Amino acid sequence: MKKAVIYCRVSTTKQKTEGGGLESQEHRCREYAIQKGYEIKQVFRDDFSGGGDYKERPAMRDLILFLDSKPYDNYVVIFDDLKRLARDVSSHWGLRSEFEARKATVECLNFNFDDTPEGEFIETIIAANGELERKQNKRQVCQKMKARLERGYWCFHQPIGLQFIKDSLHGKLLTSKEPEASILKETLEGYAEERFSTLTSVAEFLTAKRIKGDSKIYAEGAKRFLKQPLYAGLVGYKPWGVERMKGHHKGFISEYTFDKIQNRLSNKAKNYARKDNKEEFPLRNFVVCTDCGVPITASWTTGRAGRKYPYYRCLTKGCIGSIKKVELEDEFLGLLDESSPTNEIMKIFEEVFLEESEKDIKTIQESEQVKLKRIKEVETDISKGSELAFRAKTDEMREVYEEKVSKLKAELKELQKTGMQKNNETGFGNILEKGRDILKNPLTTWEKGDLRDKQMIQNIIFKKKITYNKNLKFGNTNFTLLYTVLTTPEEEKFNLVEMAGIEPASKDLDHKLLQS
Repeated sequence: MKKAVIYCRVSTTKQKTEGGGLESQEHRCREYAIQKGYEIKQVFRDDFSGGGDYKERPAMRDLILFLDSKPYDNYVVIFDDLKRLARDVSSHWGLRSEFEARKATVECLNFNFDDTPEGEFIETIIAANGELERKQNKRQVCQKMKARLERGYWCFHQPIGLQFIKDSLHGKLLTSKEPEASILKETLEGYAEERFSTLTSVAEFLTAKRIKGDSKIYAEGAKRFLKQPLYAGLVGYKPWGVERMKGHHKGFISEYTFDKIQNRLSNKAKNYARKDNKEEFPLRNFVVCTDCGVPITASWTTGRAGRKYPYYRCLTKGCIGSIKKVELEDEFLGLLDESSPTNEIMKIFEEVFLEESEKDIKTIQESEQVKLKRIKEVETDISKGSELAFRAKTDEMREVYEEKVSKLKAELKELQKTGMQKNNETGFGNILEKGRDILKNPLTTWEKGDLRDKQMIQNIIFKKKITYNKNLKFGNTNFTLLYTVLTTPEEEKFNLVEMAGIEPASKDLDHKLLQS
């Protein structure tokens, strides 16, 4: 009796567990072997995709190794369908060569192999047809997945801490999975608030919490957790051109926390407002130590009698140490009191501001008109696309129209998200009034204003953070060009001309400098 082996394959685990595909294939192949009088030595079963290298299929590798272990037995390899061999032309002939090198013959229940040129041609055509079907199926699946992504649903593998559930409204929807979600929430928020100083400390924490069972987490693995937008309720996939957007599932951290983590990972951390940055420490993180370049922090110190005293501090060892709050802030107020603009200069400032604001208002109004026009166009296109999808005669055409409508709805949502900008004149008037008060007398505004007013003074008057040293005091003021123009004496104003790029012969020098 001839010796034979059977090879069965389905594309997914679901087909293996629910479809009974492997059992039916094996049954048919056994019936065929009995009719032929073959002795079945072994059966090889795969639940692996037909695309890619056939050597990646575990059972196919085992089959080839089995043939290698029996070099003197000429085996027959039985398939129930030619597509089980490979759904790719190059893989098909590659696998055929592997069997031929081992002197194994291939037999198929629904195809008669013929080694003539005509037979090889027909075999190639059938293999090419299988490859075409595979690629078309892949394209169709990708199109559907992309359309679902664009609607705000994640359609790939679920990450640790999230799981898919069946929702009556949304279908397959991500939701938090405990206890992993709580562990990751604590980790992500801890990294954002600098509780964890390095990626290694994050990895050690996750390992201790057994987020992946007994597997050890390394720094790169911890980084992947920190960069996962799904935990913030966001979806997106750049390879398909789907930008990050708010998804339908609920994350367990806020988008603000996620962005804060990304800024820290990319070494672009911003000075986020601290929850405890209250009125008593308005200069915290704005003043920088001259010696070490680290922003100065602040806190209360308890004295011997139990009384509390406010101090600004540099935490770097060997630097300026502690500075009394009143001492540092008095020095800062001295900076603000050095000079103030004249009424004439402030009048020019108001003229320039109003002139520029009128241009901005006109630009905004024109932009709103363009936006309104586009909204109407998109709404019309959505209506037409929906009608075409309803009347489509084939599933392929219906999917094309539905995909187009989905993109149009996403565009409409983006157009409507910003809303229409109204009362521009009122808004600019408030800005002018507030800015005028700050520029004309910043010292008074600082003494009477709240924390928000003091932060506005820092942003308007100073170009960047200012440095401080106990001996040099405030050695680097870095005033903005606007404040410099407003407070510079007339005889020194031409020194600013080169910086602003303005012709010095102009009589309206103040006007042009302020415009710049």
